[in-house]
Amino acid sequence: MLSVDYHPDKTLSTAAKAAGLQMEFPWKTTMWLSAGSLSLSAGYGAGSVYHYPLNDGRWLVTRLYGEDIGKVVDYVQGGKPEFTIE
Repeated sequence: MLSVDYHPDKTLSTAAKAAGLQMEFPWKTTMWLSAGSLSLSAGYGAGSVYHYPLNDGRWLVTRLYGEDIGKVVDYVQGGKPEFTIE
């Protein structure tokens, strides 16, 4: 997780210094990196926007998340995932 309240958190600050980056980071932002996605929230109380990598190098950008998101990604890439319909 990388975050900025009014200043970058320690991890982001250390990485920026190591890269020689000097800038004003956008306030009230948070980024979460995981093995299968990247998500961002920008602004106080803002909801997250999720980015899921696709096989062709593009990204699926959505506010959807959860254990079935793999089915959505499969569908976007032309697959035919099975959904439970009651």
